Amino acid sequence: MASEGAAFLEALVALHGALERQGPGDDALTRRLVERLPPLPGEPRVADLGCGTGASAFVLAGTLGVPIDCVDASAAFVAILEERAAARGLAPLIRARVGDMATYRHPNGPLDLLWSEGAAYHLTFAGALSTWRPILNPGGFAVISELTWFKTDRPANVEAFWAAAYPQLADEATNTASAESSGFEVLFTERLPSHAWRENYYRPLSARADELSKAASDAMRAVIEDTRREIALFEEADGSFGYTYYGLKAV
Repeated sequence: MASEGAAFLEALVALHGALERQGPGDDALTRRLVERLPPLPGEPRVADLGCGTGASAFVLAGTLGVPIDCVDASAAFVAILEERAAARGLAPLIRARVGDMATYRHPNGPLDLLWSEGAAYHLTFAGALSTWRPILNPGGFAVISELTWFKTDRPANVEAFWAAAYPQLADEATNTASAESSGFEVLFTERLPSHAWRENYYRPLSARADELSKAASDAMRAVIEDTRREIALFEEADGSFGYTYYGLKAV
C-alpha cells in the first residue's frame, strides 16, 4: 500500500512539476494584489507557503525586491524552484526550503507578509487562518487564495463532489466572517478569473497529461484520469466555484 502511495505521489510530481504552476493562477493578478497592499516596513519578512515550483514567489520577489521564504512539502518541487530561481537570476531572493506550512516559523521572527495561493485548503481555510495568525506581526498582512462558492445555484454533481472532497468549501461571506473571527481585518477580496484556470493551468496540464499518457504507468494513468475528471468538473460547474483571494491584515 505504501509503495502504491509513493508511486501515485511520484506520478503527481511528474505531471505537475514540469509546469509553470501547480494550480490555477495569474502573474498579473498576483502582482496587482501585491500593489493593493499598504506599504510594508523596511526589510520585511515575507513567506510564500505552499509555494510549489515558484510561480507566485517569483512575482513576489520581482515586485517587492526582498527575500522570500518559500516553503513546500514536496522536495521535488523545491528542487525545481531552486533551479528556476537560478535561471531567472532570482536565487539571492528565493530562500527555498522543504517544510510543513502548518508548523512553519520564519527564522528571524514574525512575518510582515504571508502569501499562499491554492494551498490553504490542505489545512482548511479556517485552520489556515488560526494556524497562521500567530506567525504574523500585529499589523502584518496575508494574502490567501481559497476555493470558494460563487453561486448558490450550482449543478448537483458539482455540489456532491465538493461535499465529499472538501466539505469546508464556503462562500465569500462565510470566509470573510472566519477571517474576522480569527483576528484579521479583511482589506479586499478578488476572484481569480476563469482564464487563469483554463489558459494558465488546465491547457498546459492537459497537454502534459496527453504527453505522459503514451507510456503511462498504472499510477500515472490514475493521476491522469483524476486530472481529466477535475477539468470536466470545472467546465460543468458553470462558474459556480473558483478561487477568491482574501487580502487580510492581522489585528
